[in-house]
Amino acid sequence: MWGRRRKHRPKEYFIFGTIQEEDRVIRINPSLDQPFVPLWFLRYVLYHEMLHSVVPDETVSGGRRRVHTEEFNRRERDFPSYCRARRWEEENLARFLR
Repeated sequence: MWGRRRKHRPKEYFIFGTIQEEDRVIRINPSLDQPFVPLWFLRYVLYHEMLHSVVPDETVSGGRRRVHTEEFNRRERDFPSYCRARRWEEENLARFLR
């Protein structure tokens, strides 16, 4: 589902999507609902969020939680258009940080 639009969003980072673990609802940032965002990139964001439900987090020093573990990153790279999606993200991130 699309997430809610926020009145004030941080300018230093952008969250493309989230997953609510309790009910496994994935919310996609509504800023991605624009003509210039390719469908294959949305599929990548969905794939990334779905991985969070199957790859366990790790606890690191100080009790902190690491969600993008080596296993997560390895499985994320299995996405068919992974390199293309990451490149598109890097090239277009500034459009979302305004």
